[in-house]
Amino acid sequence: MALPRQTARSAAGGAEKRAFPRRPIRLRAQITSQGRGICDGEIRDFCPVGLLLVFDHPPAPALEVGEQVSVRSTAGNAGVALTGRVVRGDRLSAGLSLTQPDPAALRALAAYADQADAARRDTASGTTIDGRAQIWIAACRDAAARRQDILLELSLSAMTSELERHADRAGNHSVETLFLDALATLRRSRERLRSTFAEAVQSHIVARLDPPSEPAPIERTTSANLSLVDEEELEDWLLVTDLSSQIESQLQRVLIELERRLAEVLGRPLRRQDNPFGPQVFVQAFQDSLRILNLPKLAQQACFNAFRSVLTQPLEGLYEELNGYLREQGVVPEIKHEVIRSGDGGVRRRQNAAGVMRGAVSSEPNQAAPCPAPSGPVPSATSNVAAPTAPSPVTPPSSREAIPAKVEQTLYDLVSELRMLRGSIAAAGSPQAMATPPGTGPIEPAPVHPAEARTILQALDEVQSESDASSVADGERRDYVGRILSRLAATGGGALAPREAAVLDVAGNLFEAMMKDETVAKSVRQWLSRLEIPLIKLAIQDDSLFVDRHHVAREIVNRIGQLQVYDTDESAGESALGREVGAIVERIATEPEPSAGILASALKRLNALVRIQDEAYQDNLRDLIAECEASREPEPPPPAADETPDDVQRHWLRRATRIKPGAWIRFALEGASPRRLQLAWVSAKGTRFVFADLRGLKALELTLGRFSDLLRTGAAVVLDGADEPAVDRAQYAMLQELHQKLLHETTHDQLTGLINRREFERRLESALLAAHQLDRRHTLCYVDITQFGMINARSGYEAGDRLLSEVSALLQKAMGEEALVARVGSDEFAVLLENCPANYGRKSCENFIRALDQYRFCWQNERQAVSVAIGLVQTEAFENASSLLQAAESSCQAAASRGMNHIELYHPDSAHLSDKHRAVQWLGRIDQALEEGRLELRCQRIVPVTPVEGRLPHGEILLALTDDAGMTISPQEFIITAEHYHRMPAIDRWVVQTVFRLLQEHRDRLETTGGFAINLSGRSLSDDAFKAFILAEIAQTDIPMDKICFEITETAGIANLSDASDFILDVKKTGCRFSLDDFGSGLSSYAYLKNLPVDFLKIDGGFVTHLDTSSTDFAVVKSITEIGHFMGKEVIAECVESASVLELLREIGVDYAQGYAVETPRRLLDVLGG
Repeated sequence: MALPRQTARSAAGGAEKRAFPRRPIRLRAQITSQGRGICDGEIRDFCPVGLLLVFDHPPAPALEVGEQVSVRSTAGNAGVALTGRVVRGDRLSAGLSLTQPDPAALRALAAYADQADAARRDTASGTTIDGRAQIWIAACRDAAARRQDILLELSLSAMTSELERHADRAGNHSVETLFLDALATLRRSRERLRSTFAEAVQSHIVARLDPPSEPAPIERTTSANLSLVDEEELEDWLLVTDLSSQIESQLQRVLIELERRLAEVLGRPLRRQDNPFGPQVFVQAFQDSLRILNLPKLAQQACFNAFRSVLTQPLEGLYEELNGYLREQGVVPEIKHEVIRSGDGGVRRRQNAAGVMRGAVSSEPNQAAPCPAPSGPVPSATSNVAAPTAPSPVTPPSSREAIPAKVEQTLYDLVSELRMLRGSIAAAGSPQAMATPPGTGPIEPAPVHPAEARTILQALDEVQSESDASSVADGERRDYVGRILSRLAATGGGALAPREAAVLDVAGNLFEAMMKDETVAKSVRQWLSRLEIPLIKLAIQDDSLFVDRHHVAREIVNRIGQLQVYDTDESAGESALGREVGAIVERIATEPEPSAGILASALKRLNALVRIQDEAYQDNLRDLIAECEASREPEPPPPAADETPDDVQRHWLRRATRIKPGAWIRFALEGASPRRLQLAWVSAKGTRFVFADLRGLKALELTLGRFSDLLRTGAAVVLDGADEPAVDRAQYAMLQELHQKLLHETTHDQLTGLINRREFERRLESALLAAHQLDRRHTLCYVDITQFGMINARSGYEAGDRLLSEVSALLQKAMGEEALVARVGSDEFAVLLENCPANYGRKSCENFIRALDQYRFCWQNERQAVSVAIGLVQTEAFENASSLLQAAESSCQAAASRGMNHIELYHPDSAHLSDKHRAVQWLGRIDQALEEGRLELRCQRIVPVTPVEGRLPHGEILLALTDDAGMTISPQEFIITAEHYHRMPAIDRWVVQTVFRLLQEHRDRLETTGGFAINLSGRSLSDDAFKAFILAEIAQTDIPMDKICFEITETAGIANLSDASDFILDVKKTGCRFSLDDFGSGLSSYAYLKNLPVDFLKIDGGFVTHLDTSSTDFAVVKSITEIGHFMGKEVIAECVESASVLELLREIGVDYAQGYAVETPRRLLDVLGG
């Protein structure tokens, strides 16, 4: 693509490929597509055959290539309505190829652009670049020339590596040859590429320093000239525009400042695309230069991806250098950024410039000339990114604002926040949103007066009377809240005010959670259900009921939840104690307004009943334990030599031995109803386990082997949190469910219901790690629907969607319930078959193909056969999910080239076959490194996002390995090998000893830091000897233990809950702290956090990296933060790679940030010594 002002030739001097020039424009628009709501955004570029759209907020899900989109706007007084097909895009922008362009609409756009250009020329008329400005511009060009050379050298190195990587991983010989030929061409043309790139950069700079006086006229669109459109040229333009927009988003702060200063120097308003040193200059110059190599399309894409990977850092350095230079020359020496909120809830950045050198210039230089929008306010050009940049907390601004005291969040606030977050994700893809006509916005309900409290209480009484008159099964819960809302609507009683709505929402969810709670006896759930409406009535008048842990009504519910003795074959209501409880409940339920005296009396009587129950239970339990101690039954014999347990069996044996008497277990034994038993006694040697029922009587006896087998198969499940009060358990279960529903929205494909690519890659990575550790084999299948594009084009997107849904259902059925199936592309699926060799995986694929043979896709009275191509890969030769997926996709492409319904098994090359040998080599290097002390400790700072008194930065200890030449090696591969060959406990010991020694030697440095976090592996957590080692090391050092934090992963902590809980509780007694890493990606059980008393939650970096461009990631991070704070934990965000992400974390309320936007890792010795 050439820039809009260069219509006759490219900047590099080559022939111009474009049939139509593109006009820059800034015009508000509303974008719609089938199955989506209305997205607000701007038209940024147009020509007779295409548009570039930029969204205010990323649509969810993102627009897909091929999707049909409608665009409506107003240019001056003329309406504009255009329809196009998405040909390229990302979450922030999309390029359209127009279908049947409307000449009148295009003329309106052209007239509007002419008006804007004329206004800019009027503003700039009479201005010249004076002598000082010429010197400044020359200095800026020199700086750009230096940086362009650095950028190209980095790009050449990255392109070489990328082409080599593609050649190594090619699925067939022809593809390998293609990349090797491209690599040879690149090496021959390096000097030519250097000179062409330098000339192209300077040519684009000059073009922007001296813009043309007249805009290029727009051509009338006819059927004749539409045939001249080059689809490849359109893709090239979109590629440049997309990458430029991404870099502009990442470097927004420094670009805004540079454009402000350059506008002063040039004496005219400066739009983003007119910046003579902007990202588009370098991206376009690179593409112009790349064309001279005449590489195949695949090789071009690889080279462009390599350029993309190295572009940001050199440009950021250039912009910092240019801003610093111009600031030193007195050109707008101070620019303050103030974050303000727009009326629609978005976040925008406003500039305030001080020390202006020239006369009055617009404070928003990027603002285009008159730009009327269809509706609503027009944001400035400086606000085109949703996440503005904040000052780094490491070097806060001198005029720091006072930080308001944190307002304590109630359970009602938290639940409302989580529902709002989930709703914001779900609404983006809601079909109902399409019912709103373009330009009207969401349909608001007619205003309704809020219902008075007495009206709500009356509705509650009526609903309760209806419930009393009808029969209800024991433990069954009615939808009281829904019925109350219906009654209010029917009687015109008004709408629920936010406070009452929150009370009803929380109450309904808490009682629903208690009805599902396995630790609440089934036979007492009828009493809890009977109390639901009376307690809701109380909460309407006193909303502290579900917030105050000591509220008398809450205590009543907790006491009823403790009455486990009634969970027997005997009906609860027929016993004396049962009748007593029933009378207490009825007294509360039938009293119009239970007084404080009635509630206090009820609680006193319930306390007495619970005490009677507990005393009877303890008496029986003591008798049972005495009987077990007195028994002379021999311990079971040890296993025979040929019955030695493997790693999996040893793991579950260890889990069983760690369960302590008093733990509640749910047993679901074959041929018997599920029941809850308590571990009452364990033999001295830990080989016999005796369990008591709810009366304290002996119910089951198991050997260690049998008990561990039941735990492994899930027939025995430890009920964690059984000793917590019933309302507390319900509260955590409710929050857990709300978060999991929100997480589901972010990890699943809305069309098929399958998990999406990102979630599949995460699970695949975990499966690979487990396979390496346990010597298991998995098989990965990659499935492509070969006719999807044809059906989509001929029958439309609705037909394509149905085809995807039906084929995905067939695939799931053929692969079985144990298979992990995901949609990983527009018409591509991936299937992970765990513990499945390739030959069995092939049979599953053949089953799927047989099912397809019987299937016909029916659409509008047409029946069509469907075929697929399948790539098959066995996983043991791969170390990471990315390379495994690439291999599977390569095999799938090879299968497609061989014909319909073909299955291609991936054959690893010699590099993959040597993985096992390389792992053995790594094992030797690890042992040698431990012996010779060649492991190196590094540290990355974790800083407060918002400065708070008493909150100090701390650091995470990272591990590096040096080679024979003293160069640092990435730790990823040797850590995987260490995990696989059980070397991690030894490495953890070395790290702990070394960190303790270094901190002891530099104790004086500890006063200025919050401490250091040391990672511990899952194997160390389950190693009794390691806990003893840690406690011994702590006893031998005098460093303050509040400066030490041990970090465990969520997967290791929750999967080995009993191990982790014992470890944390024992080690925390020394005064150290604990952090739970990668939180949010795995089980994320908030109820378990009561048993894992960690101090910090570290959010999984996968949700943080793209926080500024992903609304779903934003919702997950905010959900984890809100719930973490509610539970009294401090929250850390890792993988913070940009200032815009850092600003959003501050807005969300995250406590600490870690990542390259904060600080790169440094040697620990340098940190302590400096």
